[in-house]
Amino acid sequence: MRTALTFLMPLVTCTALAAAPITIVEDHQTRAAIVLPDDASDQLKAACAAMQALIEQSTGAKLEILIAAPDGLVAVHVGPGPYVDALGLDLGDLDDDGYLIIFPDASNIVILGPTDWGTEFGVYEFLERYVGVRWLLPGPDG
Repeated sequence: MRTALTFLMPLVTCTALAAAPITIVEDHQTRAAIVLPDDASDQLKAACAAMQALIEQSTGAKLEILIAAPDGLVAVHVGPGPYVDALGLDLGDLDDDGYLIIFPDASNIVILGPTDWGTEFGVYEFLERYVGVRWLLPGPDG
């Protein structure tokens, strides 16, 4: 079977500098959910659907896409929303394609750019840097 990504580990752990690891999938079980406001753009909805599909393909676990942070699970916040807005993040130094990936605490991950393009690029960087997804070549043979 050909695949456009490589990742075979049943445990997906995100580690930021000087922070404890945050586990989003363990033993094919979800430990996180993707949080995306209901009024998000189609572009961000598609980026979250891609994140969901790639994590499921990689681990066998399907992270739900929710409009609010779930109790007892890590929340992967994509784009602006009540939690993200309350953090008061400064995106002023970023260009339109820039993004932040931050780990404010042990149960929240934030992926945010000044535009939908920046946030989408942040989603793919998150998948590559912290989840282990790799795009070798474009297309089904990659």
